[in-house]
Amino acid sequence: MMNYSSIRVSTTFFLTLLWSYAAIAKLLDPSLSLSQMRNQVFPNWMADVLAFALPFLELLLVTLLLVKYTYKVGLYLSTLLLTAFTLYIILVKLLVFDRVPCSCGGVLSEMSWTQHLFFNLFFLALSITAIYFEKLKHSPADAIAERRNMGNKT
Repeated sequence: MMNYSSIRVSTTFFLTLLWSYAAIAKLLDPSLSLSQMRNQVFPNWMADVLAFALPFLELLLVTLLLVKYTYKVGLYLSTLLLTAFTLYIILVKLLVFDRVPCSCGGVLSEMSWTQHLFFNLFFLALSITAIYFEKLKHSPADAIAERRNMGNKT
């Protein structure tokens, strides 16, 4: 049975891997990243801002997830960003836009939009599960049990 600690370690590992890979891929080839962003359905000015800001946001998420005191903030921001990306994919799949843009760079460019949706849903579920366990860990019943355990150790 997985405990809180192993869930936290697993979540941190997979999310930091995801965000690190995404950021590094964009930073290694900024011109490709910009052209892929400009091929999306939003205006070029927004693509320019996103192409510049996203890798730094992704690296910030990595940092937040790796620091004990900011882990929860990193989880919530990861969930928010993954939700936005997933909603965008759903809108693409529902043909809401006048055209279907190309997908992301790196390994993800080899995925179809459906595969990309399931990929995102996996990471979104992982984030939500970690938030759920964070809340359980900090529930009043947990705090009482933790205090009882501390009293038994002395």
